[in-house]
Amino acid sequence: MDYSAANEYIRAHYGDQSPRLPLYFEQDESIETVYDARYGVHCINNISNEEETNPLIEDTKKKKKEEKTAASLKTCGFTLLSSAITREADDDNADWNNLEWIQRNCLPQWREHLKELYCNSNHQRTIRHMLFWNPMLRGPPPPSNKPTTTVTTTLDNNDNDNNAIRITPKASYAALPHIDMDVNAYYETFEDFLDLMENNEVEVLDVGGDGTSSANQRQRRRQDILDSIQNKHRGFAIVNAWCNVGKHPVGKDPLGLFSVQYDKETASIPAAFPMAAPNMKTSRWYAFSNMIPNDEVLFFCQYDRDVSWPSDLWHCSLDGMMMMSTTQGQQQQEMDLPPLPPRESFDIRCLLVFEEEVPLDRDRFQQRANNDRRMSSLLSLEESGCFCEGQFEERQKEEEDTTTTAASD
Repeated sequence: MDYSAANEYIRAHYGDQSPRLPLYFEQDESIETVYDARYGVHCINNISNEEETNPLIEDTKKKKKEEKTAASLKTCGFTLLSSAITREADDDNADWNNLEWIQRNCLPQWREHLKELYCNSNHQRTIRHMLFWNPMLRGPPPPSNKPTTTVTTTLDNNDNDNNAIRITPKASYAALPHIDMDVNAYYETFEDFLDLMENNEVEVLDVGGDGTSSANQRQRRRQDILDSIQNKHRGFAIVNAWCNVGKHPVGKDPLGLFSVQYDKETASIPAAFPMAAPNMKTSRWYAFSNMIPNDEVLFFCQYDRDVSWPSDLWHCSLDGMMMMSTTQGQQQQEMDLPPLPPRESFDIRCLLVFEEEVPLDRDRFQQRANNDRRMSSLLSLEESGCFCEGQFEERQKEEEDTTTTAASD
């Protein structure tokens, strides 16, 4: 696993404030075991420092050493659900390039899924606002290894042509571990953060509705979100929805999720990114094997103000990893089957604002009672954007140079 970009990001944004120096992830590169989350996740506070010998590519039905539980937003910050509406829209009718199709066929059900996940009798969180933004189709890099789009694509939400088909933005896989939104960096400029979401918002289209909010409605919602978060200390979370939109189950290059256990020696109270560093012996990488196209949706939490809910899910494409057991791999070789197709996926982010206030001892966003402010970014919002774009371009150039060298050899 290549952690070098993540270590560079944290060094540039937080410098000596970082809870672990010189490298947040201890190393720039590390060999990691990836576990199949279909068979459960390791229970929090019940992980030994001893490595298991059962990676994803081996038989996932072998007995595990450590106790496991089903993956859920409350246990590990991610969960996999059946998406009945997209399943009813069979492969021939699914049009992931058309944003309106996604707004009408996917977002209404995903909205209900999120309500059920957070508002059930066990958790009792009440959702006050829900805002989807930043839709993206992803596939393998083009032959030139040049991106087909920038990392962040702004939708034209002011387009007056109601008959125009809004095309879903496209990008290559993200092959390096990352967190999509470092909310900590937006603490002083949360209005800018909300601007980013609203400029890239995709509204839910219910049956019979056009999904267009009036300017007054949007302004009232905006003011209530800002008041809820900044003044009333209400909880909020950022959750990604991710699904396979290809013609086959995901066979290779799956999405990997890093379930963080924070190092007690570096952890602040509350323990969260970037104020605490991951324990690299007890944190785990997971992926879901054979995700079914147009049938399953993966929700994973990027940020939760309330640290009693797991979040900070670093993630990336596990390039080159084959999603099959040892037996399946042997059959692939013996039968001389064609190579597995590259995966195609769709993802979108969602802001959730809750009714409930977050207690101070669990509040990672609010200033501490002793006036010890949480870590602030050394870079401005504009400087951070320039850094991330430059880092992305540098990595692309390195890949191009490597490809050119290999071809010449």
